[in-house]
Amino acid sequence: MFGEVAGLCDILIGEKTAPDCLRKALAEKGLHLEDMAIGKKGDEIIISLSLYPETDSSGNITGFDGYLINITEKKRMEERLIRAQKMEAVGTLAGGMAHDFNNLLTAILGYAEIILSMTQEGDPFHKPATIIHDAAKRGADFGKKILTISRKEKMETKSVDINEIVKNSLELLRRSIPKNIEIVTNLKEGIPHTKADPSQLQQVIINLAVNARDAMPDGGRLLIETATVGIENGAPGNIHAGKSGFIKLSVSDTGAGIDRVTQRKIFDPFFTTKEIGKGTGLGLYIVHSIINNHGGYINLYSEALKGTQFNIYLPVTKETDIEEVPHDTRDITGSGLILVIDDEPDVRELCRDMLEPLGYTVLLAESGSVGINIFRQMQDKIAVVIMDMIMPKMGGTEVFRALKTIAPKVKVLLCSGYSQNGFAGIDELLKQGAIGSIQKPFSRREIATAIKKALSG
Repeated sequence: MFGEVAGLCDILIGEKTAPDCLRKALAEKGLHLEDMAIGKKGDEIIISLSLYPETDSSGNITGFDGYLINITEKKRMEERLIRAQKMEAVGTLAGGMAHDFNNLLTAILGYAEIILSMTQEGDPFHKPATIIHDAAKRGADFGKKILTISRKEKMETKSVDINEIVKNSLELLRRSIPKNIEIVTNLKEGIPHTKADPSQLQQVIINLAVNARDAMPDGGRLLIETATVGIENGAPGNIHAGKSGFIKLSVSDTGAGIDRVTQRKIFDPFFTTKEIGKGTGLGLYIVHSIINNHGGYINLYSEALKGTQFNIYLPVTKETDIEEVPHDTRDITGSGLILVIDDEPDVRELCRDMLEPLGYTVLLAESGSVGINIFRQMQDKIAVVIMDMIMPKMGGTEVFRALKTIAPKVKVLLCSGYSQNGFAGIDELLKQGAIGSIQKPFSRREIATAIKKALSG
């Protein structure tokens, strides 16, 4: 480790002399410490030292025994794990903030929609309401993107257009990529679909783009491209794409490049070339895992001082998802008594103001306990219960079970600022008999359609 043994205690203890080090080991019947030291190449290392005094039959000190271990890599691994846990905590915090943000946007977007329905082009309130509505819609889309990035969920695949995923990712990238880096796209038109989880593919794009950003501290160009390639592209191992070939997604930078030794380790978990505190070594490992789970593969090409290009290949799918055709305004009218349980007063009032003009009668409950009491008294008249999932004192799961105990056939619509896949409680209650879920912020059409579907079920 040091190239010599002389002055070892001086190296480890610093200002203390070797005899002081030995006296400390004597006084404490052993010396145990972890400290920074300078290795034989002049590099900083972290060592673990244990030193024990040896005695003869008369109790006299005859020498010292112990061990010295270089624990630099072990400590760095621990630090990366801690940072990874911190990043997970930040993701959870971001998800919680996005949830609260969606609660606020529900009232803003909903009432802007109501004002728009009461005005026409040229009315003094029509333009301001339009601006508020459009701004709230953009805010809602941004909140969904934050939830998409921060949530932990099972993979939900569907037929997706990779170009659309790239375009949606650009909004987030432009907020995290500095202005001295030019973001360029070259998206081939008419590209076939692939079967994938859109949120995970978006995470892949963002992880690669952030890596590219870090490789260009003085600025440069980030290029994102899509194309279609044939099966002759040369998929490794047991990757099969059939005759349709692959969709190719490329993310390139004009940074310093990656040497060949590093390229062999770059997808390993916890491997990083970044300084301590600036990287977990998990970004590219996660990218590799996601692509592998999608039946695809990833490779890279890099040259010193010329930059790096990551190429991702995903199998083409011929499956298409049929989008629901929106109903016209007459389809969303209805009748019946609706109980809304939500601790947010603005959301409760919005539900009433949205639904009563459509023909429904609405009861409001500000907490789970109040909602349960109302339902117990009026269960025979209440057609549907709309219930928020996250409420103080009594959460959605507890309220749902209480309602089910009172009336096993109760129709409950779950409502949350989280998506169904982003909050485990929603998926679980749907399995237990909840009739559906609505994500905040919602439009009048969305909530009314969910109610009609619940009533017809």
